[in-house]
Amino acid sequence: MKHQFHASLFSGFVLFSLTTSASAEAMKGFYIGGGGASIMQRSQANNFTAAGNYISTITREANYPLVTFHVGYTAPLGNDWFVGAIVNTNYLLSKDLIGGAVVTTINNSWAHNARIRFGYSLTERFSISGSAGVAWTESKFTRTAGGISDTAHAFRTGGVVGAHLNYRLSEKWSATASVNHFIFPEERIEFPNANFFQMSKAETTSLALTFSYHFGN
Repeated sequence: MKHQFHASLFSGFVLFSLTTSASAEAMKGFYIGGGGASIMQRSQANNFTAAGNYISTITREANYPLVTFHVGYTAPLGNDWFVGAIVNTNYLLSKDLIGGAVVTTINNSWAHNARIRFGYSLTERFSISGSAGVAWTESKFTRTAGGISDTAHAFRTGGVVGAHLNYRLSEKWSATASVNHFIFPEERIEFPNANFFQMSKAETTSLALTFSYHFGN
């Protein structure tokens, strides 16, 4: 039997620009926002019998859209530097379906990440930053063969790094373009009523455009 593990990730993620010490002082504090992203994922699953005998390897590449929501906090570090933290929640707008003699539906609608970030203001409106942190998601696999269904759940944790370009639209609003890369290490996936298991891993790159509203002091 063949089955692929897919961990949806996500990345929509917002940072905002801090330029001079006066602007940084005015813009520091909490912010919220959201946006959209496209994720490009490569995953690999090694299939084994219940006794541990190797069956096959499946490698799959797929693209998915998502919407993202976030809340964060930023503090200035002098005139041009800033540091902050952000928590991001993503909703995947697609489900993965693998057909054939065995039909597998992979439902992993929600994914999350939490990061620290560090950035530098290039001009009064533009800034760049980098981020790093942890990501987590839960996936549900429903496998149907011969009219019989079997379900497996997997809670995955991994790491994420990102690079971000921010444009300050106004005193309270900003827009950010982001590139993020997620790595989920190999993990064992068990089907309770099947005679096989998987060792699966995944990497995802996301391109995101997001908007943020800043509450200030």
